Amino acid sequence: SGGRYTLEFKIAAVKQITQIGDSIPDVARRLSITNTSLYDYGQGMVIMHQLTKPHSLKRCAKTLDTQGV
Repeated sequence: SGGRYTLEFKIAAVKQITQIGDSIPDVARRLSITNTSLYDYGQGMVIMHQLTKPHSLKRCAKTLDTQGV
């Protein structure tokens, strides 16, 4: 379910990969989550980061539009 873990948990999980350098399978196993969930958390962080940049909002919207989202 999408609401199972807090935003703080997801950020900490992604940081283990992006800042510490652990692999997705290792972090997922340690946290008892799936590789897919961890990958999705990372993708969500990228989207959130892009949306905080005003000049990127239009680019993000355009990308979503071309993907039919």
